[in-house]
Amino acid sequence: MQKSLIISLEEFPETGRTLRGELDGAIFDIDSEALRSTGPLSYELEAQLFDLELVVHGSVSAPFSLRCDRCLAHFDYTVEIPSLALSYDVKGKLSADITEDLREEVILALPAYPKCELSD
Repeated sequence: MQKSLIISLEEFPETGRTLRGELDGAIFDIDSEALRSTGPLSYELEAQLFDLELVVHGSVSAPFSLRCDRCLAHFDYTVEIPSLALSYDVKGKLSADITEDLREEVILALPAYPKCELSD
């Protein structure tokens, strides 16, 4: 399974590129009693190049196991970001690694105070 998502800018099509796939859940580098990645980060993205700017938009999702702050029971929770948008200055670059930005967006979307009713 892929561990990074690197977009090659060489011979980039005018119409853009569609990117679909999964990144290894290990990219989250999270494994604690309260929070654990339980599967891959799935992505469906469109990448377009405008002069010196790479624009990436689409959706991402990733499953986790969270511990409820109220009852301390573990429950499954999937982070879903249906309208992700990222932009990169690519002047002088041959590729763009967007792995860390995808990771950060998903982590920021996790609930600050998880409660087991969120899984419904």
